[in-house]
Amino acid sequence: VISDHNLRMAPTRVCSSTFVREGTAGVQLLRCMRCRDTYYVSADAQRAHWKVHKKTCRDVAPGELEEIHSMDIQQTFMAIKDRLHGAPDALIAPLIRRLRANFGEEDSDDQHDNIAMNLHTLARGMIFSPGYCFEKLWGAPGMTELLLTGTENMLTERVKKRLAAGFPDGLPSVEFAQYELTGEARAAACKLLDSDDEDDEWE
Repeated sequence: VISDHNLRMAPTRVCSSTFVREGTAGVQLLRCMRCRDTYYVSADAQRAHWKVHKKTCRDVAPGELEEIHSMDIQQTFMAIKDRLHGAPDALIAPLIRRLRANFGEEDSDDQHDNIAMNLHTLARGMIFSPGYCFEKLWGAPGMTELLLTGTENMLTERVKKRLAAGFPDGLPSVEFAQYELTGEARAAACKLLDSDDEDDEWE
């Protein structure tokens, strides 16, 4: 279950002005005291980014986080869609984190595929929209981490295991694993396939 802390805070911190990760060469990032979800290497870096960040910089109220936490996958997607079609705000990063949690909590493959396709269509529409302001989206609290490190932060444990076992494009079928694979690859695939049966695919 995702907590309010996880909806608000990113596990990997990145400077929104210079894109330096916390811990690089011992760097400790400073947090924006207003929104509490944007980080900088220095006060100068914060000042340089303020023109962009000030449009969405605000703290997210506990009640807003509770409302996001209660959303199902369809409600979360629609809230994200509304903001991306309109104006990104301080809730966009907590909503995206909530969508990641939805995928881990709900077990409908058809619904997952439908939401994934809708997200893909939405993203393509943004890319090819001549007037879309990505700068404002980038400046929203928490979005630097999601855009630069979102993949590593948001993978499910199941996907992490699959990648570690050497299956980046998905698991093979049971029949292929049994009759076509050999040695360590066969053992790893069979172990993951057995785990999928037990976990109903999503953690």
